[in-house]
Amino acid sequence: MKKISKIIAKKYEKRKFRIAEMYTEEKKTLANIGEEMGLTRERIRQILVSCMGHEAINEFKAENKKLREIKRTIYGLCHFCGKQFKTSPTHKIYCSRECYKNFFKRKNSDPAVIEDRKKRRLEGIKRWRENHPEKVKEYIKRHAQRLRDNPEMAERYKQNAIDKFGSREAYLNYAKERNRLSYNRVKNDPIIWRKRQESNRTNSVSYYYKMKYDQPEKYEEYQKKHAEYYRKIREKLRGQNKT
Repeated sequence: MKKISKIIAKKYEKRKFRIAEMYTEEKKTLANIGEEMGLTRERIRQILVSCMGHEAINEFKAENKKLREIKRTIYGLCHFCGKQFKTSPTHKIYCSRECYKNFFKRKNSDPAVIEDRKKRRLEGIKRWRENHPEKVKEYIKRHAQRLRDNPEMAERYKQNAIDKFGSREAYLNYAKERNRLSYNRVKNDPIIWRKRQESNRTNSVSYYYKMKYDQPEKYEEYQKKHAEYYRKIREKLRGQNKT
């Protein structure tokens, strides 16, 4: 019986220590402590009195009250005009609809915010392109077809490139460099490079297979050009071997 009473005493001592810690260090109210421990506010007060005494509790009560007032002044301010709310709000940030609109107007006109959004948008596009290469190909085809069907749009794109880079040649050089960098990135990754080669092989085989049956004249012409190309290469190699 004595052992059981000792265990219960230890358990209640731990609980008292925890309640005192929550009140003094974590600066919680009696009601909040009661909710966590499953006790009433009055019972929590009685436990604290038995642990600390009336004088110590009154001192901590005054400190906690000051801290709550400071929190209310920090979190109870309008984000735009700095006006203090009458009560400590849980979700209110602006004192009026005008302050809400003006805050976002000022934020959207900030060059740092605009640059950050642009950067995030480009990163998202880059990730999407890496994760969906097939969709990117379809989009490029559709976009090229749209430009062919709508010459005004193509002209507008050209003009935008000239405005941005100074001349059409500068834009073409930029595009070549961009394509070269993306090609090198793909070539350095062996898995992506193997997939690219396989897809190119299957696409070319299916293209010439269709041409053979749908456009036989074009296919014969292609075979002649192909044979002529390799004949020239063989002659060139023979000339090099003789010398």
